[in-house]
Amino acid sequence: MQSMASPSAIRQGFNRSRWFEGGEKRRRDAGVLRRRSIRWQVGMTLAAALFLLPAVTHAPPAMAQPSLAQPSLAQSIRIGALKFGSVAWEFDVIAHHRLDRKHGFSLDIVPLASTQALKVALQAGGVDVILADWLWVSRIRQSGSDVTFAPYGAWAGALMVPAASKTRTLGDLAGLRIGVAGGPINKNWLLLQALAAKEEGLRLADEMEIVFAAPPLLRMEMQTGRLDAVLTYWQDAAMLQTIGFRRMIDTAEVARRLGVSRRVPFLGYVFSSAWAESRRDALRGFLAASREAKAILRHSDAEWERLAPLTRTDGATQLHTVRDAYRRGLLEHWGEEERHAAEALFGVLSGVAGTPLTGGQTRLAPGTFWAEDRF
Repeated sequence: MQSMASPSAIRQGFNRSRWFEGGEKRRRDAGVLRRRSIRWQVGMTLAAALFLLPAVTHAPPAMAQPSLAQPSLAQSIRIGALKFGSVAWEFDVIAHHRLDRKHGFSLDIVPLASTQALKVALQAGGVDVILADWLWVSRIRQSGSDVTFAPYGAWAGALMVPAASKTRTLGDLAGLRIGVAGGPINKNWLLLQALAAKEEGLRLADEMEIVFAAPPLLRMEMQTGRLDAVLTYWQDAAMLQTIGFRRMIDTAEVARRLGVSRRVPFLGYVFSSAWAESRRDALRGFLAASREAKAILRHSDAEWERLAPLTRTDGATQLHTVRDAYRRGLLEHWGEEERHAAEALFGVLSGVAGTPLTGGQTRLAPGTFWAEDRF
Protein backbone atom coordinates (compact mmCIF):
# COMPACT_ATOMS: atom_id res chain seq x y z
CA MET A 1 0.00 0.00 0.00
CA GLN A 2 1.56 3.29 -1.02
CA SER A 3 0.57 6.87 -0.21
CA MET A 4 2.06 10.14 -1.34
CA ALA A 5 2.63 13.32 0.69
CA SER A 6 0.86 16.29 -0.88
CA PRO A 7 2.87 18.31 -3.45
CA SER A 8 2.21 21.53 -1.54
CA ALA A 9 3.61 20.00 1.65
CA ILE A 10 6.68 18.74 -0.16
CA ARG A 11 7.27 22.17 -1.72
CA GLN A 12 6.89 23.78 1.68
CA GLY A 13 9.54 21.46 3.08
CA PHE A 14 11.97 22.22 0.30
CA ASN A 15 11.36 25.97 0.42
CA ARG A 16 12.98 26.12 3.84
CA SER A 17 16.32 25.78 2.06
CA ARG A 18 18.37 28.86 1.23
CA TRP A 19 21.41 28.93 -1.06
CA PHE A 20 24.46 29.69 1.15
CA GLU A 21 22.07 30.99 3.85
CA GLY A 22 23.84 33.51 6.02
CA GLY A 23 27.17 32.68 4.42
CA GLU A 24 27.57 35.83 2.33
CA LYS A 25 27.29 38.19 5.29
CA ARG A 26 29.68 36.06 7.34
CA ARG A 27 32.31 35.98 4.62
CA ARG A 28 31.93 39.70 3.89
CA ASP A 29 32.38 40.51 7.59
CA ALA A 30 35.47 38.28 7.68
CA GLY A 31 36.94 40.16 4.74
CA VAL A 32 37.50 37.11 2.59
CA LEU A 33 34.84 37.25 -0.11
CA ARG A 34 36.59 38.05 -3.41
CA ARG A 35 35.03 39.85 -6.36
CA ARG A 36 33.18 37.50 -8.58
CA SER A 37 30.23 37.62 -10.90
CA ILE A 38 27.74 34.77 -10.71
CA ARG A 39 25.24 34.21 -13.44
CA TRP A 40 21.95 32.84 -12.24
CA GLN A 41 19.54 30.78 -14.23
CA VAL A 42 16.20 29.47 -13.08
CA GLY A 43 14.12 26.61 -14.35
CA MET A 44 10.59 27.18 -15.57
CA THR A 45 8.03 24.42 -16.00
CA LEU A 46 6.42 23.94 -19.41
CA ALA A 47 4.45 20.70 -19.78
CA ALA A 48 6.88 17.99 -18.66
CA ALA A 49 10.06 19.95 -19.40
CA LEU A 50 11.82 22.86 -17.75
CA PHE A 51 13.24 25.77 -19.71
CA LEU A 52 15.87 28.21 -18.49
CA LEU A 53 15.79 31.98 -18.32
CA PRO A 54 19.22 33.56 -17.77
CA ALA A 55 19.77 36.37 -15.36
CA VAL A 56 22.87 37.95 -13.89
CA THR A 57 23.60 39.08 -10.38
CA HIS A 58 26.80 40.31 -8.82
CA ALA A 59 28.39 39.49 -5.52
CA PRO A 60 29.40 42.31 -3.15
CA PRO A 61 32.73 44.06 -3.76
CA ALA A 62 35.71 41.86 -3.00
CA MET A 63 37.92 42.52 -0.04
CA ALA A 64 40.64 39.98 -0.80
CA GLN A 65 43.83 40.99 -2.56
CA PRO A 66 43.64 40.52 -6.36
CA SER A 67 45.18 37.41 -7.85
CA LEU A 68 48.33 37.67 -9.92
CA ALA A 69 46.61 35.49 -12.53
CA GLN A 70 44.40 37.06 -15.19
CA PRO A 71 40.85 35.97 -14.15
CA SER A 72 39.51 36.89 -17.60
CA LEU A 73 41.74 34.23 -19.12
CA ALA A 74 40.38 31.45 -16.89
CA GLN A 75 37.83 29.16 -18.53
CA SER A 76 34.42 29.38 -16.91
CA ILE A 77 32.56 26.25 -15.82
CA ARG A 78 28.80 26.68 -15.42
CA ILE A 79 27.67 24.27 -12.73
CA GLY A 80 23.99 23.60 -12.12
CA ALA A 81 23.31 22.82 -8.47
CA LEU A 82 20.43 22.49 -6.06
CA LYS A 83 20.06 25.20 -3.44
CA PHE A 84 20.74 22.83 -0.57
CA GLY A 85 22.92 19.87 0.32
CA SER A 86 26.59 19.08 0.72
CA VAL A 87 27.54 20.35 -2.73
CA ALA A 88 26.79 23.87 -1.46
CA TRP A 89 29.35 23.35 1.27
CA GLU A 90 31.97 22.22 -1.24
CA PHE A 91 31.39 25.22 -3.49
CA ASP A 92 31.63 27.51 -0.47
CA VAL A 93 35.02 26.00 0.41
CA ILE A 94 36.21 26.41 -3.17
CA ALA A 95 35.18 30.08 -3.15
CA HIS A 96 36.48 30.82 0.35
CA HIS A 97 39.93 29.37 -0.39
CA ARG A 98 40.00 30.59 -4.00
CA LEU A 99 40.62 27.08 -5.25
CA ASP A 100 39.13 27.92 -8.64
CA ARG A 101 41.82 30.53 -9.25
CA LYS A 102 44.46 28.19 -7.90
CA HIS A 103 43.42 25.48 -10.36
CA GLY A 104 42.90 27.76 -13.35
CA PHE A 105 39.14 27.97 -13.89
CA SER A 106 36.23 30.26 -13.02
CA LEU A 107 33.32 28.78 -11.07
CA ASP A 108 29.88 29.93 -12.26
CA ILE A 109 27.10 28.51 -10.07
CA VAL A 110 23.62 28.15 -11.58
CA PRO A 111 21.19 27.30 -8.75
CA LEU A 112 18.14 25.28 -9.84
CA ALA A 113 15.14 23.96 -7.95
CA SER A 114 15.02 20.24 -8.76
CA THR A 115 17.01 17.31 -10.08
CA GLN A 116 14.84 17.32 -13.19
CA ALA A 117 15.73 20.97 -13.79
CA LEU A 118 19.42 20.07 -13.54
CA LYS A 119 19.11 17.34 -16.15
CA VAL A 120 17.12 19.48 -18.58
CA ALA A 121 19.59 22.35 -18.15
CA LEU A 122 22.53 20.10 -19.00
CA GLN A 123 20.86 18.59 -22.04
CA ALA A 124 19.75 22.01 -23.26
CA GLY A 125 23.24 23.47 -22.92
CA GLY A 126 22.23 25.87 -20.14
CA VAL A 127 24.95 24.51 -17.85
CA ASP A 128 28.16 22.54 -18.37
CA VAL A 129 28.14 20.29 -15.30
CA ILE A 130 25.52 18.96 -12.91
CA LEU A 131 25.38 16.51 -10.02
CA ALA A 132 23.54 13.32 -11.01
CA ASP A 133 23.85 9.56 -10.72
CA TRP A 134 25.53 7.16 -13.14
CA LEU A 135 22.29 5.22 -13.61
CA TRP A 136 20.80 8.21 -15.41
CA VAL A 137 24.04 8.68 -17.36
CA SER A 138 23.96 5.08 -18.57
CA ARG A 139 20.28 5.28 -19.47
CA ILE A 140 20.54 8.38 -21.65
CA ARG A 141 23.78 7.19 -23.25
CA GLN A 142 21.74 4.28 -24.56
CA SER A 143 19.65 6.92 -26.35
CA GLY A 144 22.64 8.56 -28.00
CA SER A 145 23.71 11.15 -25.42
CA ASP A 146 27.45 11.63 -24.81
CA VAL A 147 27.23 12.57 -21.11
CA THR A 148 29.71 10.96 -18.75
CA PHE A 149 30.36 10.76 -15.00
CA ALA A 150 33.12 11.65 -12.52
CA PRO A 151 32.47 10.61 -8.87
CA TYR A 152 31.48 13.09 -6.19
CA GLY A 153 31.19 10.96 -3.05
CA ALA A 154 30.02 7.66 -1.57
CA TRP A 155 27.55 8.79 1.06
CA ALA A 156 25.00 6.15 1.99
CA GLY A 157 21.39 6.55 2.99
CA ALA A 158 20.14 4.69 6.05
CA LEU A 159 17.09 3.00 7.52
CA MET A 160 16.31 4.73 10.82
CA VAL A 161 14.00 3.49 13.58
CA PRO A 162 13.08 4.81 17.04
CA ALA A 163 15.64 3.94 19.70
CA ALA A 164 13.12 1.75 21.58
CA SER A 165 11.94 -0.05 18.44
CA LYS A 166 12.05 -3.84 18.50
CA THR A 167 12.77 -3.84 14.76
CA ARG A 168 16.18 -5.50 14.41
CA THR A 169 16.09 -7.48 11.17
CA LEU A 170 14.65 -6.96 7.72
CA GLY A 171 12.04 -9.60 8.50
CA ASP A 172 10.76 -7.39 11.32
CA LEU A 173 9.77 -4.73 8.80
CA ALA A 174 6.72 -6.66 7.58
CA GLY A 175 3.50 -4.87 8.47
CA LEU A 176 5.17 -1.59 9.45
CA ARG A 177 4.60 1.91 8.07
CA ILE A 178 7.80 3.18 6.48
CA GLY A 179 8.71 6.52 4.97
CA VAL A 180 10.99 6.55 1.93
CA ALA A 181 12.80 9.69 0.84
CA GLY A 182 12.32 10.14 -2.90
CA GLY A 183 10.12 7.96 -5.08
CA PRO A 184 9.52 4.29 -5.90
CA ILE A 185 12.78 4.02 -7.87
CA ASN A 186 14.94 5.58 -5.17
CA LYS A 187 18.17 3.55 -5.15
CA ASN A 188 18.27 3.09 -1.37
CA TRP A 189 14.74 1.66 -1.48
CA LEU A 190 15.44 -0.65 -4.41
CA LEU A 191 18.59 -2.08 -2.83
CA LEU A 192 16.81 -2.61 0.51
CA GLN A 193 14.07 -4.52 -1.33
CA ALA A 194 16.68 -6.65 -3.07
CA LEU A 195 18.35 -7.55 0.24
CA ALA A 196 15.02 -8.35 1.95
CA ALA A 197 14.12 -10.66 -0.91
CA LYS A 198 17.53 -12.34 -0.79
CA GLU A 199 17.80 -12.84 2.98
CA GLU A 200 14.19 -13.06 4.12
CA GLY A 201 12.23 -14.01 1.00
CA LEU A 202 10.23 -10.86 1.71
CA ARG A 203 8.61 -8.51 -0.82
CA LEU A 204 8.78 -5.26 1.12
CA ALA A 205 6.65 -3.33 -1.37
CA ASP A 206 3.78 -5.73 -0.68
CA GLU A 207 4.33 -6.21 3.04
CA MET A 208 4.58 -2.60 4.24
CA GLU A 209 2.63 0.64 4.08
CA ILE A 210 4.95 3.03 2.24
CA VAL A 211 4.95 6.83 2.28
CA PHE A 212 7.14 8.61 -0.29
CA ALA A 213 8.01 12.20 0.66
CA ALA A 214 10.79 14.72 1.13
CA PRO A 215 13.21 14.11 4.05
CA PRO A 216 12.09 17.07 6.23
CA LEU A 217 8.48 15.84 6.15
CA LEU A 218 9.50 12.28 6.91
CA ARG A 219 11.59 13.48 9.85
CA MET A 220 8.55 15.27 11.30
CA GLU A 221 6.42 12.16 10.79
CA MET A 222 9.00 10.08 12.64
CA GLN A 223 9.18 12.54 15.51
CA THR A 224 5.40 12.50 15.93
CA GLY A 225 5.29 8.68 15.84
CA ARG A 226 3.29 8.37 12.63
CA LEU A 227 6.02 6.28 10.99
CA ASP A 228 7.66 3.11 12.28
CA ALA A 229 10.82 3.57 10.21
CA VAL A 230 12.27 5.90 7.60
CA LEU A 231 14.70 5.23 4.77
CA THR A 232 16.36 8.54 4.09
CA TYR A 233 19.47 10.27 2.79
CA TRP A 234 22.68 10.41 4.79
CA GLN A 235 22.30 14.00 6.06
CA ASP A 236 18.81 13.47 7.40
CA ALA A 237 19.82 10.13 8.92
CA ALA A 238 22.56 11.98 10.82
CA MET A 239 20.02 14.57 12.02
CA LEU A 240 17.68 11.82 13.27
CA GLN A 241 20.56 10.15 15.08
CA THR A 242 21.16 13.30 17.14
CA ILE A 243 17.57 13.29 18.43
CA GLY A 244 17.54 9.69 19.59
CA PHE A 245 16.75 7.55 16.55
CA ARG A 246 18.73 4.41 15.77
CA ARG A 247 20.44 3.48 12.53
CA MET A 248 19.25 -0.04 11.69
CA ILE A 249 21.19 -0.48 8.44
CA ASP A 250 22.72 1.81 5.84
CA THR A 251 22.96 1.39 2.08
CA ALA A 252 26.70 0.64 2.20
CA GLU A 253 25.97 -2.38 4.42
CA VAL A 254 23.08 -3.38 2.15
CA ALA A 255 25.44 -3.38 -0.84
CA ARG A 256 28.03 -5.46 1.03
CA ARG A 257 25.41 -8.05 1.95
CA LEU A 258 24.37 -8.14 -1.70
CA GLY A 259 27.95 -9.08 -2.59
CA VAL A 260 29.40 -5.68 -3.57
CA SER A 261 32.42 -5.12 -1.33
CA ARG A 262 33.84 -1.93 -2.85
CA ARG A 263 32.40 1.47 -2.05
CA VAL A 264 30.47 2.81 -5.01
CA PRO A 265 29.65 6.51 -5.46
CA PHE A 266 26.19 6.92 -6.92
CA LEU A 267 26.40 10.70 -7.26
CA GLY A 268 28.94 12.44 -9.42
CA TYR A 269 29.65 15.36 -11.68
CA VAL A 270 28.06 14.77 -15.08
CA PHE A 271 29.01 16.55 -18.30
CA SER A 272 29.20 16.09 -22.04
CA SER A 273 32.19 14.13 -23.32
CA ALA A 274 32.57 16.59 -26.20
CA TRP A 275 32.52 19.50 -23.75
CA ALA A 276 35.15 17.73 -21.61
CA GLU A 277 37.37 17.36 -24.66
CA SER A 278 37.15 21.09 -25.40
CA ARG A 279 37.59 22.14 -21.73
CA ARG A 280 39.93 19.42 -20.53
CA ASP A 281 42.26 21.67 -18.51
CA ALA A 282 39.41 23.57 -16.87
CA LEU A 283 37.59 20.32 -16.03
CA ARG A 284 40.69 18.74 -14.56
CA GLY A 285 41.22 21.90 -12.53
CA PHE A 286 37.64 21.78 -11.25
CA LEU A 287 37.91 18.13 -10.22
CA ALA A 288 41.22 18.87 -8.49
CA ALA A 289 39.61 21.80 -6.65
CA SER A 290 36.71 19.55 -5.66
CA ARG A 291 39.07 16.99 -4.14
CA GLU A 292 41.06 19.70 -2.38
CA ALA A 293 37.87 21.15 -0.89
CA LYS A 294 36.91 17.69 0.37
CA ALA A 295 40.38 17.27 1.89
CA ILE A 296 39.89 20.53 3.80
CA LEU A 297 36.52 19.29 5.06
CA ARG A 298 38.08 15.96 6.00
CA HIS A 299 40.83 17.46 8.15
CA SER A 300 39.71 20.88 9.36
CA ASP A 301 37.23 21.13 12.22
CA ALA A 302 37.55 24.91 12.05
CA GLU A 303 36.22 24.85 8.48
CA TRP A 304 33.07 23.12 9.71
CA GLU A 305 32.57 25.81 12.33
CA ARG A 306 32.78 28.40 9.55
CA LEU A 307 30.28 26.43 7.44
CA ALA A 308 27.82 25.80 10.28
CA PRO A 309 25.11 28.22 9.01
CA LEU A 310 25.11 26.47 5.61
CA THR A 311 24.58 23.02 7.13
CA ARG A 312 21.28 24.05 8.78
CA THR A 313 22.29 22.15 11.90
CA ASP A 314 21.08 23.15 15.35
CA GLY A 315 24.01 23.33 17.73
CA ALA A 316 27.37 21.64 18.08
CA THR A 317 26.05 18.09 18.50
CA GLN A 318 24.20 18.11 15.19
CA LEU A 319 27.05 19.86 13.40
CA HIS A 320 29.61 17.33 14.61
CA THR A 321 27.36 14.37 13.76
CA VAL A 322 26.83 15.68 10.21
CA ARG A 323 30.56 16.45 9.91
CA ASP A 324 31.50 12.89 10.93
CA ALA A 325 28.92 11.36 8.59
CA TYR A 326 30.22 13.51 5.74
CA ARG A 327 33.79 12.38 6.38
CA ARG A 328 32.76 8.72 6.37
CA GLY A 329 31.25 9.18 2.92
CA LEU A 330 34.33 10.62 1.25
CA LEU A 331 35.67 8.43 -1.54
CA GLU A 332 39.33 7.49 -1.29
CA HIS A 333 39.73 5.41 -4.45
CA TRP A 334 38.19 5.43 -7.91
CA GLY A 335 39.53 2.88 -10.36
CA GLU A 336 38.72 -0.37 -12.12
CA GLU A 337 37.57 -2.22 -9.00
CA GLU A 338 35.08 0.51 -8.15
CA ARG A 339 33.82 0.56 -11.74
CA HIS A 340 33.30 -3.22 -11.63
CA ALA A 341 31.42 -2.82 -8.33
CA ALA A 342 29.15 -0.24 -9.97
CA GLU A 343 28.49 -2.71 -12.78
CA ALA A 344 27.50 -5.34 -10.20
CA LEU A 345 25.12 -2.93 -8.47
CA PHE A 346 23.63 -2.01 -11.83
CA GLY A 347 22.78 -5.68 -12.33
CA VAL A 348 21.06 -5.83 -8.94
CA LEU A 349 19.06 -2.67 -9.58
CA SER A 350 18.02 -3.71 -13.09
CA GLY A 351 16.62 -6.91 -11.60
CA VAL A 352 14.52 -5.00 -9.08
CA ALA A 353 13.42 -1.89 -10.98
CA GLY A 354 13.79 -2.82 -14.63
CA THR A 355 13.19 -0.33 -17.44
CA PRO A 356 12.18 2.80 -15.44
CA LEU A 357 15.60 2.95 -13.81
CA THR A 358 17.96 1.24 -16.24
CA GLY A 359 16.28 1.77 -19.60
CA GLY A 360 15.80 -1.98 -20.01
CA GLN A 361 19.55 -2.61 -20.07
CA THR A 362 21.35 -5.22 -17.98
CA ARG A 363 24.80 -3.67 -18.36
CA LEU A 364 26.11 -0.13 -18.01
CA ALA A 365 26.48 1.73 -21.27
CA PRO A 366 30.10 2.06 -22.48
CA GLY A 367 31.56 5.45 -21.57
CA THR A 368 29.33 5.95 -18.52
CA PHE A 369 32.41 6.81 -16.46
CA TRP A 370 34.88 9.44 -17.68
CA ALA A 371 38.02 7.48 -18.48
CA GLU A 372 40.41 10.27 -17.47
CA ASP A 373 39.26 10.52 -13.85
CA ARG A 374 41.06 8.05 -11.57
CA PHE A 375 42.47 8.44 -8.09
